Amino acid sequence: MRSIDGVSVVIPALDEEASIEATIRTCADTLRSWAKAPFEIVVIDDGSSDGTAKVALEAGAILISHPANGGYGKSLKDGINAAKYEVIAMTDADSTYPIADLPKLLDAYLGGFDMAVGARIMGGGGGELPPNAVQISASVIAKVSRAVGKRAENTRY
Repeated sequence: MRSIDGVSVVIPALDEEASIEATIRTCADTLRSWAKAPFEIVVIDDGSSDGTAKVALEAGAILISHPANGGYGKSLKDGINAAKYEVIAMTDADSTYPIADLPKLLDAYLGGFDMAVGARIMGGGGGELPPNAVQISASVIAKVSRAVGKRAENTRY
């Protein structure tokens, strides 16, 4: 079993004033309960016109603010670059991913997997994906395997 120095959770956000506090608190509560490593929560406010940034700071997140919308990809890159820890988890600000399952992904990583990827599944925790989501995931895993020169497995928990 490998050890880690901590977990950085990266959350891109655009006009998520109504949902960002609950997402941050759920994430923090989940990682506190997991209790295997320190953590930080980094919110990237991507040019929001509402109070997303203020609410994120008040909820205890580290904040990166874009003066104008740069897009989801730029927000992810900036959050990853700002991350203090080597292990990085990403989620959306509107709680469409089941954050309560984050410990399962982290435990898989600690158990020896080089990467653990979660997905919203139809009928699951709120977010809806098309029926071919499993094939999309398999395609992504195959591309990652080729890119890093290592065999990746699609293991479900």
